[in-house]
Parts: sequence; structure tokens; C-alpha cells
Amino acid sequence: MSTGPGARSMAEILATRIRSDREDQLEEMIQRLTELDAADDLAQLDENTRGWRQSEWSARHDNPVDGLIAELIADVMAAMADLTDRPERLARVFVVTLKQESVAARLRQLADGSALVYFSDATLTLCQLYAGCAAEGLTGLYSGGRLRDLWRVAKSVRDHQRLGADPALLGGLLRYYLVNQRIYALAAKLSHRLTPSAEPLGVWLTAQAVTFVLGHEIAHHVLDHRPAASDSPPADDLSACPLSEQQEFEADLLGYRAAVHVGRRDVARMPAGAGVGADLPEIGAALGALIGMLAIHVTEQGLFIRRGRSHPPAPARAARLLDEFSDRVRRFAEPFQADLLRATRDAADFSASGRSFDPAWFHAQPQVSTPLPLQNLQNVSILDRFQCRTRADHAAVLVGIGEISPFSPAAGAHAGLAGDARGALLGWGVPEATTDELCAEHRALEFSTLVARLRVAFAARGVPEKALLAGSLAGAQLLAPLLSRGEHPPAGI
Repeated sequence: MSTGPGARSMAEILATRIRSDREDQLEEMIQRLTELDAADDLAQLDENTRGWRQSEWSARHDNPVDGLIAELIADVMAAMADLTDRPERLARVFVVTLKQESVAARLRQLADGSALVYFSDATLTLCQLYAGCAAEGLTGLYSGGRLRDLWRVAKSVRDHQRLGADPALLGGLLRYYLVNQRIYALAAKLSHRLTPSAEPLGVWLTAQAVTFVLGHEIAHHVLDHRPAASDSPPADDLSACPLSEQQEFEADLLGYRAAVHVGRRDVARMPAGAGVGADLPEIGAALGALIGMLAIHVTEQGLFIRRGRSHPPAPARAARLLDEFSDRVRRFAEPFQADLLRATRDAADFSASGRSFDPAWFHAQPQVSTPLPLQNLQNVSILDRFQCRTRADHAAVLVGIGEISPFSPAAGAHAGLAGDARGALLGWGVPEATTDELCAEHRALEFSTLVARLRVAFAARGVPEKALLAGSLAGAQLLAPLLSRGEHPPAGI
């Protein structure tokens, strides 16, 4: 490959090849809503599409998702250029959006010294969920919905140590998303419609969060961060070659400072007398950083058995970054973070003590909607509750399948309870090469991948269709603690 002047880098070529086709995505969405006879959702989608085509952005970008990301990338790159003296590294990092929902945001370093940042729809979706709930909570504590009034809520937030939003709303929205991803690898979401007063703040907080996430990943390349050595193949992007916690914090700090810088440039372009406080860029960057961290964190905690190149836990990252905030911003951000973190922990807990999705409560919430019937929500709840059982319960389900199937998974279930994940997988008919891959500690492993592999193996052994989902889900829950970090919990726990 040529590396002379004007030659395209590996990252730029790869970004061009894998760029998402949003027109196909829109057509698929319209077809799905039509099949569901979701007239209100189709009308809203049509209104949004017309609004986009009439906006000034449509002349510069093909679609609103890539348009938003492109504008924020340009802002982050300009801020990085002002804050660092590494133009050669900035020139060789590119960002591509992905429709895949289970991948969050990550940096891929390539052999020619260029780098590609993957930013998925999942990250944008989750940032929107967090930002929307946060916006409703904040606007519930003051009137007007104007950004310049944001400080009016600070005293109330500090006095009550609450954001103002019900954590159950955010927790349930996240939970519904995670359950569908864990079992079906499906990006199913409930729509959270903001009140008119909260909508501008929600949009602003979403942009702040995405700015931070992009800034964090770009910062890794600008700062020349490289993962620790590993025996995994160089092309294995999901291998467990983590960056150090110090490097992650350095990227957090530069990403945060870039977001502050972007905010200050935006404020400077506002007309005189707009009434925007001088602290607004720091507020936005601080809240955006917390939302961005949690959006990544809930994906890594809720969807992965082994997370590979993951970030340090969001609470640890936030604790370090909070020290960089001014006292005034920190006093505002801490209770803001506490409520969002509580919802995050509830959403990602699929242990026997986890809180499952409540379909009746959500069906009754006027601000939450879905084109799917109530039965679909109830089915998600059933699958959610099924996961939140003990390992002994899951083993019993597998033993019971032997009573209706020509193949009994009982021996594998007993091996799993005894702490032998490999023996369980082989006993269930998972091919040895696939078993090696599932048990390889250096590779990331999504829960949905394990469910899918078990379903194929059980089907090949003659397990009836009606028992395939329950069997594969019970097997995945039984083995997940063993495969996560090689831990062998006592049988029956």
C-alpha cells in the first residue's frame, strides 16, 4: 500500500468500505412499522424525515445520524487541535458509525499508524435514553427548559440529593433494551417521548455525551495509547488487551477538556445578551461525560460475559474525573451521577437478585410507547425473570428438558454446577473448536453469542423447538459466571 503524500490511510479506506447505509435502515424501519400497523409511529417518523429534509443540515449530510456525528467530530477535532500539538496524529484518525447495536465505541489501531473509531447506534441510543431521563428530572425541578436557567436547579439537586427523575423509568428502559440484546441480539427499544420543556435539554445533553465519547476514543490515538501485550492474534479487535487505567483516565481527561473547549466556542458564537452563563460549557461537559461513561458501562456490564478491551467501571472513571470539576460543578454532578448510576446497576444486574422488567408499569406510563402489543412486553418480562434465577434453578430446567427430549442435557448441567464449563459445553454437543473459542479467556464473549451457540447445539441433538430457548438461556446463565473470569462458584449458588 502506498504511503506517499496524498495516499489514503488504512483507516480511511476501511471507514469508506464499512460505512452504514442509512437509506436501507430507514426503509426497513418503515416496513416494520407498516407490518405492525403503527400509524402514530409512522406519522412521527414521516414528520421527523420531512423536518430533516427541510433543515440546513440536509444540504451537507445524507442523513441525520451521520450528520450529527459528523458535526460533533469536526468540533472535537478542532478542539483537539487547539489543546494538543499533534496534527499528524489527528490527521490519521477517522470515525465510522455502525448500525450494529451490541458494540459500543472503541478504537482500532492499524498497521500503518492510522486508527479507526467505531461509534455504534447503541452508543447513541443509550446516550439518548440517559439524557432524556436526566432532562425530564432536571426540568421537573425548574420551569422554562432554558439552558441559561440550568443553575436554578443546582440548589434543589444538592438539597434533595436527587436528580428529580424516577430511576425506575431509566432502569426499565435500559432493562428492556438489554434483555432483547442478551437473548436475541436484537435492538428493541421503548420510545421515551420527552415533554416539550425537556426536549431541548435532552438534545443538548445527548450531544454533550456523544462529544465526550468521541473525544475519549480520539484521545487514545492522539496520546499514542497502546494496549498491553497479549498472545491473541493482532487482528482480534475484541481480544482482552486492555489499556491501563491510567491511559483510560488520560483519555477521559482530554475528552472532557475537548468537550469544554467545544462548549466555550459555541458560547462565544452566541449573540450578546443570550444570558448563557460562563459555567455552561463546564456543566455540559461534566454531565455529558457522566452520561457517556454510563452508556458504555451499561453495555459492557449487561451484554458481555467477558468484555475484552473494556473500560474501567464507570463509577471508578467518574470518581477520578469528578476531581477535575470545579467545586460548584462537582456539587451539581454528584447527585446527578448517583441517580443515573443506581438505574444503571439495576438494569445490568441479571443475577438472582436482579429486578426484572415490569410490563404493566411501563404500559401505563404516558411518556413511554411502543408499536408492539402488551403481550410483547409481557414476554420480555417472562424471559427477564427466567434469567434472574439461581444456577441450581437453571440446572433443574436443563435436567427437566430430558423428560421431553431424545437428548438429555442433564450431564452437562451437572458439569456446569460442578464448575466445569468446558465439560458442560462438550456434553451438550458444542463442537470442540467452538468450545475452545467460548472458553478462551483472551477473547471477549457476548451473552447472546453463548445463547446462539447453545441453541444450535441443542437443536442438532434433537431438543424440541419449544424447549430450545429455555434450554439455551438456562445453559448460558449457568455457565456465564464460569466463563466470565475463569471463576468456579460452588455448586447450587
